[in-house]
Amino acid sequence: MPTQTDPLVECWEAGERLADRIAMVGDQEDLQIWRRSRNEWVRKAFEAISTTRGAGLAREFQQAATVSRPLVSSHLALPGELTTLRHALDFLEPLTRADEPVLQTH
Repeated sequence: MPTQTDPLVECWEAGERLADRIAMVGDQEDLQIWRRSRNEWVRKAFEAISTTRGAGLAREFQQAATVSRPLVSSHLALPGELTTLRHALDFLEPLTRADEPVLQTH
């Protein structure tokens, strides 16, 4: 019988893969593709956090995952994009631990 993976662990792992892929961004088109992937990851993580830990934490995660000043130029944007992604992963990582209390949704 297959075991079901925790959706928060899946989101954290997907975020790590996304962080690894930022090194392959070479031009504006690559950046736009990467940003679409990041936005989809944020949406899925938001839903998983909202379902398992509550809407308040999900909103906090969404704020942590939002680039404050997205830049258009790929070579200028990448450091800020990666820093923001790392902040979001840092927020998400403790939520993946089974010993963390689960918040009730309202």
